[in-house]
Amino acid sequence: MIEKRLQRMLLQNPLRTNFQQHYEKIVDEYNNEKDRVIIEKTFEATETGSGFERRTTKSGS
Repeated sequence: MIEKRLQRMLLQNPLRTNFQQHYEKIVDEYNNEKDRVIIEKTFEATETGSGFERRTTKSGS
């Protein structure tokens, strides 16, 4: 929806390309931060060991 509106605005006024670039940068930064948080949580979970790892370590499997 936002992309379509930006495209219309760009057709009406090509000088608005900075707005599109700014919007894309915001979206990219948001996605990168979201990915970073997910990766950090994944590594934290593996550092503490999953329940499966603890069970297999206790049982000697």
